[in-house]
Amino acid sequence: GRRRAPRPVRPRFSARVVARPRAPRGSRRRVARPRGASVEYGSRADRARGSEGTFERERGHLSFWGKNGMSAADAEPKLDRAEVLGVLVPACITRVYAEAPTISSFANMFTVGKSPLRQACHDFQQLAEAGAEAGAMSAELVEIATRAFRLACDNKTSKLCDPALEGLRLLFATGLVQGATEGWAPKLHDASPEPSSSSPAPSSDDIERERALSSLVVSVARCAEVNVSSTHVACVACVLTAHASGGCVIRGDALAQLCRSTLHLAVAAATERDRAAARRALVRVINETFARAGLMAEGVTDGITPSVTDREPDEDDVDGNNVVQPGSRESDALLLTLTLCAVAAKPLDGNNDEYKSHARVLAMDLVRQLLEGPSAATWLRRWRSHLRKPLCVAVIRAGAGGTDRNGAVRAIERACLKVEGSNPGGSVGANAPAPKAAKALAPLRALARAAFGTMVIRARKSYKREIAALYPALALAPLEDAAGGAEGGAEGAVDSDHQLVALRLVRKLASDPQVLVDVFVNYDCDLNSENLFEATVGALAGAMTPGKGPRQAVRNGALQCVLAMVQSLRVWHARGEGDTAGGGGGERDGGDDFDPSSASTVDRDDSSEHHPTHPNESPARLDERRGTADSEADKFHQMKARKASVEAAVTAFNAKPGLGSLAGCPDLDVDDPDAVAAFLLAAKGLDKTAIGELLGGFDDDEVAVMRAFVRLHDFVGNDFDVALRRFMSAFRLPGEAQKIDRLMEAFATKYCEDNPNIFADPDAAYVLAFAVIMLNTDAH
Repeated sequence: GRRRAPRPVRPRFSARVVARPRAPRGSRRRVARPRGASVEYGSRADRARGSEGTFERERGHLSFWGKNGMSAADAEPKLDRAEVLGVLVPACITRVYAEAPTISSFANMFTVGKSPLRQACHDFQQLAEAGAEAGAMSAELVEIATRAFRLACDNKTSKLCDPALEGLRLLFATGLVQGATEGWAPKLHDASPEPSSSSPAPSSDDIERERALSSLVVSVARCAEVNVSSTHVACVACVLTAHASGGCVIRGDALAQLCRSTLHLAVAAATERDRAAARRALVRVINETFARAGLMAEGVTDGITPSVTDREPDEDDVDGNNVVQPGSRESDALLLTLTLCAVAAKPLDGNNDEYKSHARVLAMDLVRQLLEGPSAATWLRRWRSHLRKPLCVAVIRAGAGGTDRNGAVRAIERACLKVEGSNPGGSVGANAPAPKAAKALAPLRALARAAFGTMVIRARKSYKREIAALYPALALAPLEDAAGGAEGGAEGAVDSDHQLVALRLVRKLASDPQVLVDVFVNYDCDLNSENLFEATVGALAGAMTPGKGPRQAVRNGALQCVLAMVQSLRVWHARGEGDTAGGGGGERDGGDDFDPSSASTVDRDDSSEHHPTHPNESPARLDERRGTADSEADKFHQMKARKASVEAAVTAFNAKPGLGSLAGCPDLDVDDPDAVAAFLLAAKGLDKTAIGELLGGFDDDEVAVMRAFVRLHDFVGNDFDVALRRFMSAFRLPGEAQKIDRLMEAFATKYCEDNPNIFADPDAAYVLAFAVIMLNTDAH
């Protein structure tokens, strides 16, 4: 007996607004589909090619197949703005309005329920009718349409997202959406240059328009979260059209969101065809972004080799003299690179690890292709202050294969890259990933080492410290594990695939004579660097242990690496006879030389090709060039011998602390306390316990060295606990109370000299320092 309230009346659009051109007979055909599948359109010939309702693959680019049986790439040039605003966009608004949720109550049940989405559609209908009668096309109509489509995309339902994305694609294709999204300002880590003030500050209206357009682009990108194939197709088509639009400039965080969403579709789309199309779309967005920035990074491909002219590096492309301006095209390319590095380094936490594993592999592959691009050496140098930590973290985590059982990755990140966080190792603790995630992560090690090898070849000068930190973990550790497993007889416990991937990296570097010599000169001959070349030879020797099955494959790979080294050294020697050691004027391959400041190297050409002597060169000139090559070889030999002597002295000092142990160190006067103190503070490999024993000695020479050691510290402006912690970090305190007393007395005197207004006299600082040491000893 209860009376049902009447349903609210929906206003209908006029016929002239919703009219749509009817497709020819036979061109629009409905295909039977299961629940949740996408609707496929196209003629019988189109379906025979297998490209209906998705993207065409034959043309080498992506295009959306519309309802009229032709691709959007073919239809967009024929679109007319009047037709888009008067017919096509209103048709999309009608579809959105029909599926929009209604908000109504008892108070307004006889009126139209006005949700924000329905209100925007209603406003567009009224303005479209008035504009059609007056024959005017206003920017306000486009603004209301984009607002309605943005609200429809925010609902994240296929029935609303599909027509909204189609309407936005039409607006982007015809250039009706104008403006730019918000720019991105890179954060400076290692450099702090002055910001540029050449461009005027934007007005409040411009900022508001940028925010509105950024919100629209983000809403489009988030449609990738809808798990329906038709929405995936429409989302990728809209992304491509928006990024290629001439009137709309997508940059900053909105561009990064587009990249992440497209990468998500490339991994998690409903069908393999859609995933492949999304991968091609992502490659196209990256290539266009780098091309607009003038970096020409079309090295990223999807099976198609592009034709690109390499840009010669500028002479001033160095770390400190190049700043990425906020909101520039270059900042967009940098942001995309950082986004890919972040995805490649994303840790596994046990939640949806299989999806994260596929995403990490794809992102690492894209980073590898970027590094192999023709101008990678240029932007690797220019972006070093921004890219150093993210790129190295992504490479070291990917090189570990998603696991960090012994904590090596975490130690490298904290010690060398200064990375802190709850899970810096980027893995699931000490546990191995799930079987499906482990299978998805299988290519990650090879991709990381390929990217690292390219970085060594092209940017070894700018990333010298990072290479020294990553090379042992990526190239040497698997080979040392192989040698240890062979000695222990546990061949089954050794991951032969991991070792073969590491051998591939070593062979790639060993096959380049210039890289091989640069590694020896700038690491093995540098007092402050590890002996990478020597360690590599030792690891290869240990990996050549005879065996069966996988062990034999590892042995063969190590033997090939040794042969590649010998061949490279022969090429380098022949180059020295035919040309000066690096003095040739050959063509560069885009790489850069190491910094000669640390190892006293000479300026060398980076090409790996042999430069023969000129046939008409005089014998005197030839003898002069050979003498220069011999002098360079002698110079390198002396540097290596000096480092070997220093290492021998350090070993002797660690075994028996004392000034007599340092007598064999070249260029060190043990009778000069200041020189010995500087050596103790800067030399590499010294045992802190041995340093503490020397500083706490009772001999007059040792006391003089201790006082000189304290004078080398600068405590100006430091709090007392900070200064004491800095002082104690250079050595380990001896166990005797008298030695501790002498060290604390010297520290208190120096601290009061640098900070005269903190303590009344040095005795008070001495008492406090000694008390802190005693309390620390009792606590630990």
